[in-house]
Amino acid sequence: MVEDAIDLLDAILEREAPLDDPLERCRAVITISIRHLVANEGVFRPMLMAAHQGLALGSVADGRISRRAARMQGVAIEAGIEQGLLLDVLDPNLAGRQIYHGYDLAGAQWAFGVLDEAGFRARSLYGLYTVLLGIAAAPVRPRIEAELRELEKQLLADGPTSPGPGEKSSVTL
Repeated sequence: MVEDAIDLLDAILEREAPLDDPLERCRAVITISIRHLVANEGVFRPMLMAAHQGLALGSVADGRISRRAARMQGVAIEAGIEQGLLLDVLDPNLAGRQIYHGYDLAGAQWAFGVLDEAGFRARSLYGLYTVLLGIAAAPVRPRIEAELRELEKQLLADGPTSPGPGEKSSVTL
């Protein structure tokens, strides 16, 4: 089911967020997938919970899903390098994997009810832009820094630390 969802996300990205603007494509990978998860939360919330409970019990996932999801970011990062927006200083797929790790943790927190949709989105995007800032070419740094400052306002409004168990994020977008 998750692989089918990724296939659907690939098709939506091609339609809604072509690689003309790789930075927007990176953002869209996160925002479109969150929109899809939340719209189908009856299916995806229990799936994410089960996956993360399995990890807590020592189950090792095969990594196929995370590699595919990370590759979506890697493709956009490669396009950003080709367009001179991003510097070729990190492996695009590893950078994509790092972005995915932040998204995955925020997704688990959403699944378990620690974060609401806005918190899920804000934390995922903050991770994205933190990675992108590390490889940004000078002309796009102000754009990424502005995105981070806006997200910081939202995240800091939620408090300096993560919500405790059972507390929801109050981040609004």
